[in-house]
Amino acid sequence: MARKNYHHGDLKNAMVEAALRLVERQGLRGFSMREAAREAGVAPSAPYRHFADKTALMTAVAEAALLELVGRSEAAVTAAGDSPLEQFRATGVAYVRFAYERRAHFRVLHDPEYAHREASELLSHYFDRGDALVKATLSQADVQGELSSFLTPALVELTASALMYGLARQIVDGQLDPALTLEQVEELAMQITNAVAVGIASFGGPQP
Repeated sequence: MARKNYHHGDLKNAMVEAALRLVERQGLRGFSMREAAREAGVAPSAPYRHFADKTALMTAVAEAALLELVGRSEAAVTAAGDSPLEQFRATGVAYVRFAYERRAHFRVLHDPEYAHREASELLSHYFDRGDALVKATLSQADVQGELSSFLTPALVELTASALMYGLARQIVDGQLDPALTLEQVEELAMQITNAVAVGIASFGGPQP
């Protein structure tokens, strides 16, 4: 039976949460707006007070997911101490933890139909905010001599992001042991970021 007492703000959030649950169970394209309304416990017409169509709903889902990821990354940097390189590593671990704990969020954020800068001003803002955080840590690490002189911050960022994305995708797609705990996943992420750090540290360089 549909709920009748949602305030408009509550309805919007309820639809976002309902969509995330359906993504987890059925995939991004496995449900309709009508099913999302039913999952939220509202009348089929109710979602259209806030969303023109499913794409608009999924854009709002992407906004919520990216805001959470950026917030986690910022908190990780704050907790990492004074070393910019350690702050950069912390954003990688935070990303993998996000993937482990928020698998539906992760899937939405990596779907090019819904999660891109042109989809909404908020998404563009959150992407810029996340990018600025990573670039600031790497730039400062470079200034402080924490990076190898043989590597540019841009190459370090690409290398690390490729590895962290690969690990996160293996987790979300079930390619790793499904019995892995959060603590084990974090330890694995730390080991990988440590391997990256060894390769990019200031004493490193290309070997003949």
